[in-house]
Amino acid sequence: MKFVIFDIDGTLANTKKVDGKCFMSAFEQTFGLQIWNQKWEDFNHVTDWGITEEIIQREWGRKPLSEEYEQMISHFMTNLKKEIKEDRNQFDEVPGAAKFFNELKNEKKVRIGIATGSWEKPALLKLKAVGVDIDGVSFSNSNFNKSREAIVQNVIDLMSLKTNEKPEKIIYIGDGEWDFNTCQNLGIEFIGIDTEGDGVLRNLGAKNVFRDFLKKIDF
Repeated sequence: MKFVIFDIDGTLANTKKVDGKCFMSAFEQTFGLQIWNQKWEDFNHVTDWGITEEIIQREWGRKPLSEEYEQMISHFMTNLKKEIKEDRNQFDEVPGAAKFFNELKNEKKVRIGIATGSWEKPALLKLKAVGVDIDGVSFSNSNFNKSREAIVQNVIDLMSLKTNEKPEKIIYIGDGEWDFNTCQNLGIEFIGIDTEGDGVLRNLGAKNVFRDFLKKIDF
């Protein structure tokens, strides 16, 4: 049995730009702070929860309140829905992603999961937009954990409970350097998706990197 776990933004959904735009707008709407010059790779935890907490801790010397998180997510969702209505092309799949994912669900010797740094509601909106069906799929996100390592481990634990057996191999498919680092920290295999062809993942040491899902990816 093999466990194959997917990221969302930049991996299944070609939504990195619109997601970042809507997140930053929601942050300003919620906290009155502009974060347009932030680089995600500079944060300790590149997740919606982690980024939000770290900025507020740095700027205001405290953690965000639960109601502030709720407001942030509400603004985020409103912004995403507005963008999808105005320009549906911002929510395209990474070429071949939905077909690859949905076909992999039917493989007898493979179990699949999703581990994303996005909050749950935005994550589900983006998955639906690109035609990825996660019914019965183990799923974890930034609602439950702040670190990517904890999110990925949570999915592994959920998948193990479902299958009641130890996987012979665990593979995470992602697009960010934080995804690669997470796999290094957890000791699991990494497959990179480099939609822009910038070579960042290969420069980090990733051996298996693909532009999209149109070519066969072997496990």
